[in-house]
This record gives sequence, structure tokens and C-alpha cells, in this order.
Amino acid sequence: MQTEPRAAQEAFQDILLRMNAAGGFQASLVASRDGLPIVTVPSHYDLEVAAAMGALLASVADESQARVGLESMDEVVVLGRDRKRLILRHFKVGEEVLVLAAIVPPLVPYRRHTNRAIREIEEFLTT
Repeated sequence: MQTEPRAAQEAFQDILLRMNAAGGFQASLVASRDGLPIVTVPSHYDLEVAAAMGALLASVADESQARVGLESMDEVVVLGRDRKRLILRHFKVGEEVLVLAAIVPPLVPYRRHTNRAIREIEEFLTT
């Protein structure tokens, strides 16, 4: 990734804000595969904890995948009793794996919005 950090952060934040507005999401972030937040959109959720959980869940998913023989992981969904979901979408840009995390309200479709955000992030980082 050859992009200025500040420009990337602003671009990512704009992408996340548009995704949240379009999907009605309550919070979102982009993090490294290790769970280090790259950019967050302000919210009352502790998204740094969500990013760390994402790294832990990715590790568990990778181990499960290897032992069960599943294909590579695309996403992890944590469903709360209130039916809210923590969505963790993993994607690769070059050699770097990133995680797009979002808090999604009950019964709200999310895949189209997260796909669009991932595509925009990939395009930004590869141009």
C-alpha cells in the first residue's frame, strides 16, 4: 500500500460513513488482521474491543477451517440476544489482510453494503 496514511484514513472514514448511512449500521471500523484499528467511525461502541475480538475470532475460524477442511473464511458473524450482529468481513489487498467490522441492527441486510465498502477500499489502495 503506497498511500499517504492521512489520505487513506480520511478515505476509509468517508467509505465507512457512507456504508453506515446506506445500511443503517450503528458502528463500523477497518482493522488489521491482528486487530489493530486502522480507522473507526465515532460511536458509543468500543470498536477497539471489536477489532481485537475480530482477530481472535479469525484465529479460531482459521483453526476450525484447517481442522474441518473448509475453504478460506470470508466473514464471522456474532449474533447477540437482541439480534444485533457484529459482522467481521475479511478481505485481502495485496498481501495485507484487513477486517471490515460493523454493528448491524436486527433484520437489516448488510452484505451488499459491506461488499461495496470493501470494493471501494480495495480500489483506493490499488490505485
